[in-house]
Amino acid sequence: MDFTDLEKDFIKRVKKLFLNHNGKYKIQVQKLSGNVLNFNLNGSQVGRIKLQGKKTEMQVLIENKFTQEDLNFIQEAIKKSNNPMVIISTYKRENKFTEVKWFVNLAYEEYVSMIPLWLEYPDNFVYNSIIEMKVANIPFYQNPFTDELIRF
Repeated sequence: MDFTDLEKDFIKRVKKLFLNHNGKYKIQVQKLSGNVLNFNLNGSQVGRIKLQGKKTEMQVLIENKFTQEDLNFIQEAIKKSNNPMVIISTYKRENKFTEVKWFVNLAYEEYVSMIPLWLEYPDNFVYNSIIEMKVANIPFYQNPFTDELIRF
């Protein structure tokens, strides 16, 4: 499928912002049915947008960062359990750490102004994941957005 001029401009802006933010981030774009553009880093989705048609919309993935209070709770819970990853995933699910938000029928420039929200998701996801691995005493972490192996 071909991209419209508006889609090309949006893609260019997204790629520039991601590259300037982290040179290891290589954004890919796929055009799905219904003229939806799907943006991902190394196969991991970071957002979607539909710029054509009666209903335009933008999907933003939110990963909330752990606070010190979260970490204190998790560390105490892990002391009473032999499966730290279950404790962490249950805690994150129950406290809605990951959310999906949709913004509908905004002006083009409003969608453009929201692109930085797409950057927060991989940054916060990696931040939380590194903390999870450290708490669980796992000596490394592989970043799903860059394939970089991080050792502790």
